[in-house]
Amino acid sequence: MIRWHRAVVGAALFVGLAFAAAGPAKAQFLVKTKDPNRPRVQYQDSLISLNDLCIVRGATLNPIFKPVYVNGKPIGFCCRGCPGVFVLDPEPYLRAQNIEVNCVVYPKRKARIDTSLRRRIGHDLFYFSTGQAMRQFHRDPLRYVKRLSDPVTGYRFRVTRASPHVEYKTRTYYFSSEG
Repeated sequence: MIRWHRAVVGAALFVGLAFAAAGPAKAQFLVKTKDPNRPRVQYQDSLISLNDLCIVRGATLNPIFKPVYVNGKPIGFCCRGCPGVFVLDPEPYLRAQNIEVNCVVYPKRKARIDTSLRRRIGHDLFYFSTGQAMRQFHRDPLRYVKRLSDPVTGYRFRVTRASPHVEYKTRTYYFSSEG
């Protein structure tokens, strides 16, 4: 029993040190804006965050933490807990910061930030301009979605019909590889 306990503590310490030593991802960095106290984050996929302050806490964004993608655009955060708080009820946060995105089905139209017009694929959020647009998306999401976040690694990848995927609790999760 003691050997097992030491092994678990040792493994946890190793994983913790690996994360601490890793630091921010090489391709994620702060991007200056007009207000030097409110930089945005440019992520590995070269997209820049829609927000310049954490959408949950109003603090400075931190490039270490992975974003949540809304209609393919990244929303940045200040700490590890904020993405989880955000995804539970994203609409009030998006409205409070006046974040607007275009509909993925009808790109010339603004999406309505409304729970009834929201769809999730994995950890990515999608909003639509109309119920008809949402139904059209539901029939063939890969027609409108080019990149998704891998639910395990967070890595953004080009999704195809051959991409491994699974249905779990009414949500589809696509993976960048079988592994």
